[in-house]
Amino acid sequence: MFFFLLPLSLIYFFVITLRKIFTKKESFDFFLTSVGNITTGGTGKTLLVYELIKKFLNSNYKIALVSSVYKKDKISPWDEVMMLKNNFPSLIISSEKNPEGLKKLEEKGVEIVIIDDGFHCYWAKKDIEILMIDCSNPFDNGFLIPAGLLREPISSINRVDIFVLSYSHLVEENKKENLIDFFKSKGKPVFLLEIKPLYISNRKNELSIKTIKNKKVFCFAGIGNPLNFFVTVLKLKPEKLYSAVYPDHYNYRKEDIEEIINFLKNNRIELAITTEKDFVKIEKFLSNEMPVYFLKIKGEIEPSYDFDRLLEDNIKLKRMNR
Repeated sequence: MFFFLLPLSLIYFFVITLRKIFTKKESFDFFLTSVGNITTGGTGKTLLVYELIKKFLNSNYKIALVSSVYKKDKISPWDEVMMLKNNFPSLIISSEKNPEGLKKLEEKGVEIVIIDDGFHCYWAKKDIEILMIDCSNPFDNGFLIPAGLLREPISSINRVDIFVLSYSHLVEENKKENLIDFFKSKGKPVFLLEIKPLYISNRKNELSIKTIKNKKVFCFAGIGNPLNFFVTVLKLKPEKLYSAVYPDHYNYRKEDIEEIINFLKNNRIELAITTEKDFVKIEKFLSNEMPVYFLKIKGEIEPSYDFDRLLEDNIKLKRMNR
């Protein structure tokens, strides 16, 4: 089927090539960090953004996040930005992913800006270009959308400053090592984002991840790559795992939650577990007696010390060159 889509992929290639050639790059006084991916679907990007925000805030920088899914004065109900805002109330968020929007942040005295999904923002001169790679599906079938999942040709990775590989726990050791060697051959630093399950929560209570072991569990998610989430839960050894996939960025309805609860009752399932991104969109429909939780996970960057030092060195360099 994808052969019939190749002409459309060729047109897409010409369009993005022209954009790269004719788009003028803008420079900014603040330190501009881009976190992006080369494929459609989930790569763990939000986890890395979370860790960057935490690192920068702990260093007392005034930071802002630029995300095109954020609506001014309102966070849309399907938006992972709500999760970040819940965890970092002081975070400045902008929806204006354009030079004018970033100039406004400059006027506010922001020191560091993170562009979410910024790999394709050709108009910005970035200080650090970070590319997320899903180890379980790094380049899909090698074709550009719509014939494949690539948003840019693989050769685009040559403009990357840092590679961060996610979901390495889902692939065999030799495949992980081969991927690390491939990206290191590009002459840029390579880090791993290790996924660490912490606990399950419904906001009111936190339960140990050991609660999942030997239980019947229903998992559901409306994210870019739900399989990675399901496998993460499966590794926590439930007795039996049921699963349901909703469209990416799905806006849940009350009827969806009623269906889930009925499924739990009819199949004597003890726990329903979703992602934190999904939970922020459904908690308004939940009551205290509903056994619905989100899995709190943490992304740990390895080696952490080298990553932190690399960021700080580049921030200092930016300040010296002002």
